[in-house]
Amino acid sequence: MATWIKTDGTETTVSPKGRFFCLEELQQFVGGWIELAYTHAGRQMFLNEEGKLRDLPLNLKATILYQYGILDPIVGDVVVLDESEEEKEDEE
Repeated sequence: MATWIKTDGTETTVSPKGRFFCLEELQQFVGGWIELAYTHAGRQMFLNEEGKLRDLPLNLKATILYQYGILDPIVGDVVVLDESEEEKEDEE
């Protein structure tokens, strides 16, 4: 299951409508265009591409998970995918 981490610290387990999350689903969770980042554990984390430009609030939980968190804090809501939900390039 994927985890939706909001800036207020709440975490919600979410599932895709199909086998994998579609672009529109991810955009709804983060409130705009998506950007892919990775956690320390190598999991995919999707965040708002324009979060810093839009002055979104700090997401402390996501920043701690982010592999470069100290140097580059995460803002806005994020979705962290479970490995089973990460679409592999060789899958269709």
